[in-house]
Formats: sequence, C-alpha cells, structure tokens
Amino acid sequence: MRSFDFEIDISGARVVAIREPLHPACLSDGEIEANIAALKADLDRVADKMKKAVHEQRTKPLFGDDGVV
Repeated sequence: MRSFDFEIDISGARVVAIREPLHPACLSDGEIEANIAALKADLDRVADKMKKAVHEQRTKPLFGDDGVV
C-alpha cells in the first residue's frame, strides 16, 4: 500500500503523505522492520518520480509559450 506521493508546481516538488496512519500498529521487532522497510521503499519510489518530474519541468517554459515576443 502506498503511503506517499508528491506534488509539483512552480516552487518545486514536495512529498505528501496520502494516508494516516502510515503503517499498522506493530507488536514485534520484525513487524517494525517490515513496516519501516516498506515506507523507505515507498519514499524511494516517490523520490524517483519527483526527480523525473523536476527534470521534465525544467524543459518547459515558465510562462505560456505562444510564440509572441
């Protein structure tokens, strides 16, 4: 289950939490490790998407590109 996503605008990209709580309650070290590992993996996924979006955003004009100078 995904816990994070991102938003991007002219100011840049930011991580947003898309659900709370971020993981279920834990009763053992193993559950803690598994849930934290899943969160880290989800953040890594979002980081890759954010980097791609930021690079794509750099190639677009800040204002409408209608050819008028």
